[in-house]
Amino acid sequence: MDDISFDSPPDALERPRRSWNGLWRAALAFLGVSFAGAAFAGLLALKQRAYSDWSGALSDFKWVVLVSGEPLQIDEVGRSLKELDAVAGVVYKTPQDMMTRLSSEPLLAKQLDAIDPAQLPGSWLVEWTPEFDASKMGDTLDEIRRMPGVVDVAFDTRQLDKVRVFRLMWLDLRLVLSILAAIGTLIAVLLFGRFLFFRPGPLPEAARVWALLIFSTVAWAAGAGVVAALVGPFSWHVLWGGPIVGLTRLAWAGTRRPA
Repeated sequence: MDDISFDSPPDALERPRRSWNGLWRAALAFLGVSFAGAAFAGLLALKQRAYSDWSGALSDFKWVVLVSGEPLQIDEVGRSLKELDAVAGVVYKTPQDMMTRLSSEPLLAKQLDAIDPAQLPGSWLVEWTPEFDASKMGDTLDEIRRMPGVVDVAFDTRQLDKVRVFRLMWLDLRLVLSILAAIGTLIAVLLFGRFLFFRPGPLPEAARVWALLIFSTVAWAAGAGVVAALVGPFSWHVLWGGPIVGLTRLAWAGTRRPA
């Protein structure tokens, strides 16, 4: 009687192993692309938030230029303020307006009863555009304070600190994103150039190309969507990273020589 062998053929053992290895590589690739999408979306969300915080702080930051004297002098101060760089608007407030504003403060209301509004100076409120540069403010302040009719220039130093911090944060994040975009573009160009001109094998099938593009887009969108749900608003421009990563992966795979 012939011996019966219960040993499995080699191909039967290798197939499940290759399947598990393929699933494992696909899972790692999905996590890697998702992490890249989350990182890029996170930086973009932080940049947008920093810009929003900077814009809000800048809209609340105003110069209060106290003036007194002849109407012509006061008007001349207003014209000079309007000619400053990055000025969004200049509004004059009369002494009566100043009295009304101070009277709304509970701690000052009783103390203002004995004050005549004519004793208070008028004021020009100066608002700024995003082109405002706080580093050049010192020379401008000295120039304005020397003008005839100007009593003083007042502003909230804490609000100015917020403007500086949020602007610096926005500029730093924009620089980081620009550097990452430049590095990614350089890598993509080098890979595509090698793929097009020094490809060792034939062109990949269309089905594989579409599968890789869809896979990368879904993975990228998953990471970006999680960050958008946790950190801030979602921008559809972020989704372009998925197809770009997919094409880059395709070019990288096409540059490797077949075994």
